Amino acid sequence: MVLGAVEELGQACTLCRSRLVRRLFPARDRLHGLPGQFWIARCVRCGLICTSPRPEGPALAVYYPGDYAPHRAADAQGAQDPIATAGRSRAWRWLRRRWITRHIWWMPELPAGARVLELGSGAGHFVRAALARGWEVNALEPAAGPAERLGLDAQVHVHREPAEALDVAPGSFDAIFAWMVVEHLEDPGAVLRKIAAALKPGRHFVFSVPNAGCWEFGVFRGRWYALDVPRHLWHFRPRTLTDLLVESGFRVERVFHQKTVKNITGSLEYIAEDFPGFGRMARSLSRAISRPEVSFAIGALLAALRQGGRLTVVARAVVGGQPPRRLRVLLHKPLVRARGLYFRSQQYVEALQRLGCVVQVLDFGRLPWFGRVLRLLGVLKQVGVSALAFTRCDVVIVTPHPLVAFYVAMARLLNRRVIMDQILTYVSHDEVWPWFPRALDAWTYRRVHGTLTHSQAMREELIRRFGLEPESVEVAYPVLDLTLFSRRYATEAQALRQELHINAAAFVVLYHGMWHPWHGMPYLYEAARLLEGRPEIMFVFMAGEGQLKRPNVLLVKEQPFETLPVYLQAADVWCSGFDTDPRGERAFSSTLIQALALGLPIVTGRTGERGDVLRDRVEARLLPLRDPTAIVEAILQVKARPEEARAMGDRARSFAEQHFSIDRLDRALSALLDRARGDNA
Repeated sequence: MVLGAVEELGQACTLCRSRLVRRLFPARDRLHGLPGQFWIARCVRCGLICTSPRPEGPALAVYYPGDYAPHRAADAQGAQDPIATAGRSRAWRWLRRRWITRHIWWMPELPAGARVLELGSGAGHFVRAALARGWEVNALEPAAGPAERLGLDAQVHVHREPAEALDVAPGSFDAIFAWMVVEHLEDPGAVLRKIAAALKPGRHFVFSVPNAGCWEFGVFRGRWYALDVPRHLWHFRPRTLTDLLVESGFRVERVFHQKTVKNITGSLEYIAEDFPGFGRMARSLSRAISRPEVSFAIGALLAALRQGGRLTVVARAVVGGQPPRRLRVLLHKPLVRARGLYFRSQQYVEALQRLGCVVQVLDFGRLPWFGRVLRLLGVLKQVGVSALAFTRCDVVIVTPHPLVAFYVAMARLLNRRVIMDQILTYVSHDEVWPWFPRALDAWTYRRVHGTLTHSQAMREELIRRFGLEPESVEVAYPVLDLTLFSRRYATEAQALRQELHINAAAFVVLYHGMWHPWHGMPYLYEAARLLEGRPEIMFVFMAGEGQLKRPNVLLVKEQPFETLPVYLQAADVWCSGFDTDPRGERAFSSTLIQALALGLPIVTGRTGERGDVLRDRVEARLLPLRDPTAIVEAILQVKARPEEARAMGDRARSFAEQHFSIDRLDRALSALLDRARGDNA
């Protein structure tokens, strides 16, 4: 296997039970130098990072030799923290107690006599702290040496079985603690479920783990001090850790980023070992960072940025069973129209709700075009509101616009999953603004967890232009509610014809395509001129505002999405798409899909993706481009052969049912959400 390859393990993921992982980078035992080659791998389905292969039972015990540091005996005063003992004044000691040690050990307020359990008690530092509070202490420690030393204290009830074999009565403990233990467990999910059962309802499980979601993991990789393979079998990010706790019956109350730099200094030592030429510089930097004042400042800064290398987690056992967890999704600056959300954006909201998500839409409208100061203030306001909204969601769905790279970076910094909704017809911004750097668009698309686009042609262009992984790009054509878009509006269509002063016997040709060049409206307008001598043929152009002056042409405004089916059923044939354009070639027109769903006879140009998937005279009439005479002939043939036209419309409807039903959007969004969970960084 090679870097980045997907492999199937014999061991299942503790979170989702999948066996497929993607290799990230190689690793080895740096602490003791014991033999074995390992990989750090990420579950393809849920994103939980693990060591591969994971030693089990006796094979794992080999990597815990007698001199394993957490198992060493400690003196009566406990382990000495160089930062704690370096303070030279009362003020410094107060600062150290207040800001450095605070989020390493967190203890709930429990009365004397409360029954608590610590998993992996090791040298017994926390056991002594718990005894000092008057608690009844149970210590689970399978290692023989530490267990024997803990057993010398008659106040401590020692359990010598592994955590996986923990067997206590339900509701036995007021609190359970585990300091840097969960990442060592062979099956954390199973152990966490036992812990949830062993706790009294609503009581706390408090523990710490290394944070594989911080910058250290990405920078130091195989030399990250907290990697500690193969003893650390799992490498948790805040999101995967939360998912595991929720699945196991807990509610996460607080996650503290510890104010410690031990991972950084340890990683620098590993760099010094691997690169002797940089050894002196790396060790000097490590010593500088270890100085109390410097470590205090760096640790506090990283914790404030939610980038601490170690986490302390406070979770509470859920009373009465675990409620289903709903993913919170934010649609950030979605595409809108004058009347509100663009129909496609509204479909996203409804699809996400069907998938059980809590959906929020954040739109700011247009910035003022006048005054640079006002525009700058508007942007700053949007940034602040967006940052706050990002902290309250799990997934952010963004659309392309000039500032999207900034918002993607901000969402990733806040450890949020990001999905790009490529709802537009241009691939990169330089197609609209030539000065815009294409490299910035490439960077943006490579930083999102997945992309949703509207046609296979657009998908292929995104993959080619930005070098994206094919599995990261999902296609959902402009799908429809096929009940809404069906031929059930006969009465309403007849009334509409009367309202528009169209003769009941007239043959109505409908153009619906606005003014986009690839819709080829000028060629249909010329066809209308050629048919001016046929008063029974009426052209209705649904193209918004404009000037169209012919006796057989009626211009109507763009209609709300819900009323479009009535206009479609009032027509006898749908015509559009008689020109081409690089952007148009990538689009499978939503208006064409709507006409297919209504079972209308369709006359369109043979170009782009529709020219590949639609069959001439089967689902539609496909014509040469830019040919008004061919358009006229096709319209007259449809009018003259109503039975053939109806049969073509029926086949168009069947095609729409096969390819454009609303459940296809649900499946695409579900796949992207699953990928976002798996790729979250």
